[in-house]
Amino acid sequence: MSILTTYKDLLIESLKEHKKMIIILYALFIISFIATWVLAGDTISSNVQSIMNSTATVPTPAEPNISPAYLFIHNAGGGLLTYFGSIFFGIIAIAMIIYNGANLGATGPVFSAVKANGGLQYLIYLIPHGIFEITGTIIQSVAGILLFMFVWRFLKGIIKGENGTRLSARDSFEKNKKVLIQSVVLLIFATILMLIAAPIEAYISIPFSEMIMGV
Repeated sequence: MSILTTYKDLLIESLKEHKKMIIILYALFIISFIATWVLAGDTISSNVQSIMNSTATVPTPAEPNISPAYLFIHNAGGGLLTYFGSIFFGIIAIAMIIYNGANLGATGPVFSAVKANGGLQYLIYLIPHGIFEITGTIIQSVAGILLFMFVWRFLKGIIKGENGTRLSARDSFEKNKKVLIQSVVLLIFATILMLIAAPIEAYISIPFSEMIMGV
């Protein structure tokens, strides 16, 4: 069996076993996105309009000259910090989902304030690369939570054990290594998604949104 085949089987298994967690984090992201746009939208738009003048430059969703390498390093690097930071009870993983959803949700009203149909164009802009990048962000957080679960169960096996019998470090690792493997498999998958998203965001998302809106 080839490495790719083995990885594919592990990935499918990991996604199936943790499907509920993925769905819950997706829902949390969407709720954060919508809630921020709806609840803070008027305030954000008002603040933006108050500092604009008639000659202000209308911003675009992203700078066209940002390279795919920069976008990938930025997103994947943040994902790695989230992954390893999640070892502390998975708090970072959940916090980053809320933060990313709120951050993107807060950007929509900015474009609504400075450009006709700007909010709609912003949503269209997010679609091409967001399919991969947002999914990658979700999967990174799931991987981070699984890392925490592995560490927690590993230490629990050593300290508390089963039925009053403590496990050796080796036995505890062997018992819980599946969770660690799934964590790494999902992290690799998330990184691949980020790699796909980067050139799409750099070269396609803005022209795509402008084409759809007829700009």
